[in-house]
Amino acid sequence: MKEQCPSEEMRRLILGLLLRSIAIAEEQGPHSWSVTLFENGFCLNVGPVEVFWFADGVLRSVLLGPVPQELEQFGEVLDVEYRSMPQPQHSFSCDVNVGEKAYSLLERAHADFVRTASVTKSGKPRRASYARYHSSGLMTYARRILGSE
Repeated sequence: MKEQCPSEEMRRLILGLLLRSIAIAEEQGPHSWSVTLFENGFCLNVGPVEVFWFADGVLRSVLLGPVPQELEQFGEVLDVEYRSMPQPQHSFSCDVNVGEKAYSLLERAHADFVRTASVTKSGKPRRASYARYHSSGLMTYARRILGSE
């Protein structure tokens, strides 16, 4: 993480966003999520879908519902389509340095996506689709950095 995000403040932001997304998923569907560590970042999946991603200095979140127009001044908003999820869906990508400003605008839409991805259409909690790739080490690191161990 230090190599991909040299700023301690930005690492704290990224890891805080990750842990908040996980907490939302865990409320709805315990064990519905997994986080995969890559050489250049990580990806949080809830059920079968990617919901939050950081790699090469770029943050990406998936959103459900309408998004504020102002969001486009901070990064790129694209339409996406996960068949297991209702529409409208969007992905938002931005440079890590503008993440905090942008994430206050999309927090609700991201939380809605995570909540919806955590359960099946019938309301049953999902199981993590990528659990075999889960990085418990990244979770330990995130909790330690944020003082929530």
